[in-house]
Amino acid sequence: MPPQIMKKLILNSLLILAFFNVQSQTNISDKEASKLRGLAAITEDAVRGQLEFLASPWTEGRETGSRGSFMAADYIASLLKVYGITPLGQYPRLENLQSLLSSQKQTYFQDFSLLESSPGDVQKMSVSFTDGSGIRKVDLNYHTDFSCGNPEISYDLTGPVVFVGYGIKDESKQINELKGLDLKGKIVLRLKGVPGMNYPNSAAMNKFGATLYTKDEYILKAGALAVMDVATDDDIQGWADNYPYHFKTPVYEGNTLPDYLKPKRMRIPIDTLSTGLKGVTITKRVANEILRGSGITIDGYAKNAADLKFLSLKNLTGISANMVMTAKNRIVKARNILGMIEGEIKDEYVVVGGHYDHLGIQNGFIYNGADDNGSGSVGILTLAKAFMASGIKPKYSIIFAFWTGEEKGLLGSNYFVNNSDFKDKKIVFYLNYDMISRSSPEDTLQKAVRIIYTKAFSQFEEKTNRNLKEYGIDLRPNFVPMEQPRGGSDFTAFSLKNVPLMTWNAGHSLDYHQLSDEVSKVNWSKMVNIIKLGFLDVWDIVNGDILIGKNK
Repeated sequence: MPPQIMKKLILNSLLILAFFNVQSQTNISDKEASKLRGLAAITEDAVRGQLEFLASPWTEGRETGSRGSFMAADYIASLLKVYGITPLGQYPRLENLQSLLSSQKQTYFQDFSLLESSPGDVQKMSVSFTDGSGIRKVDLNYHTDFSCGNPEISYDLTGPVVFVGYGIKDESKQINELKGLDLKGKIVLRLKGVPGMNYPNSAAMNKFGATLYTKDEYILKAGALAVMDVATDDDIQGWADNYPYHFKTPVYEGNTLPDYLKPKRMRIPIDTLSTGLKGVTITKRVANEILRGSGITIDGYAKNAADLKFLSLKNLTGISANMVMTAKNRIVKARNILGMIEGEIKDEYVVVGGHYDHLGIQNGFIYNGADDNGSGSVGILTLAKAFMASGIKPKYSIIFAFWTGEEKGLLGSNYFVNNSDFKDKKIVFYLNYDMISRSSPEDTLQKAVRIIYTKAFSQFEEKTNRNLKEYGIDLRPNFVPMEQPRGGSDFTAFSLKNVPLMTWNAGHSLDYHQLSDEVSKVNWSKMVNIIKLGFLDVWDIVNGDILIGKNK
């Protein structure tokens, strides 16, 4: 046996003996001893071993529904099996007599279908103006006057146009731009974003930033047919086609559109043909033509709104629009991975999750996504390993979840909360890991971690700071309490179901969504520390040290 291996074995043995010697001398409780066993299972070698494969070229960037994503899912499931985690997915399909007669065991996979849509060959739009002298029809040009989104189905619709400003409705902030407007069966003309977004340090931007997430919701509920958003300068820049090499990023330069920028969209199919607002983006000049005679201009409305002066709106008369859009669709199979440790309270669950998908292969290059979100996936796997190593049955059942489709629109987590067997069960808490292995450029000490949490979960900061001090974990947390946390990661699906949560992010590096997001750039000590602190926080939750669920 090589000398270095012999030394490592001797050192590990001494550490184990020292642990049990300390336990016997200090008479620490069995519960504390179990926690220390779990904490000891979180090592850099364990983290490296998992991430070096999960974010390797073998998994081909893990794009949702791709061959690489299924390989990654098999790898994650195999580790859950090694760690002794109970599978919580579906049973295999019974496709023949032999499988019917064989022993069918529950898998770790939650399979579901997604609908992938992209624009078809026909995109047409016109606006008609009716007054006492007759009808004036203006035909618009694609990628000159308008651009379409990604319709789920081909459609041909006509309706009257109504202007709604930014389309914000938030009674708590004393604004309702939809008040007095009849949107049923109408095509809505709307400014993009929120008031003040183009005016630095405006009071409106700070006040209405969060309302961006509810704009479509209220317009859809009001019965609108479609929406026309006013294009920004950046939108229109993207329509130009005269630059010989106008698709340029730090890792790509060419005259053809990179795959990941092509207008494709995935969504979860529902029982009706329409899953949301049909919509287009139109230029400011088209919008101003529609508003001509109303006394309103797009720039004038935006400037007043930035100063918190909202103009009174009324229904437009004699103006209608026609949209003819075609779509190309295909069904894509995808899967979440689910495992569980059953607790004393079997029907109340703490879910610990993160997405394992990334951008896949683009223009022949593999986007390995080591930080985003190989790191979060390995974090969840390592928490599973640690809780099994602790040897204790938690008070609450723990679900370890690995979501697909986050990069496509938080699809896997939304499927879980809305369509899985757990939608009617009690999820009492959610932890989310997304990008936990790098740092933002301004984090010079490489120790910052941003933790957003549900504000009502008042004990969280105190417990976390106590865990940092007691176990000597060298991190600098930035706590962000929110009433109902929302954002571009999977925790949003749980927040919308009023599940208390905390979500962890180590910072956005310059390699975010780039080919350079590689394992070689991972900050291993920071990642391990975040996993350790997450373990201690989740330990407090699942073992009843922080009151949640029925016991709160």
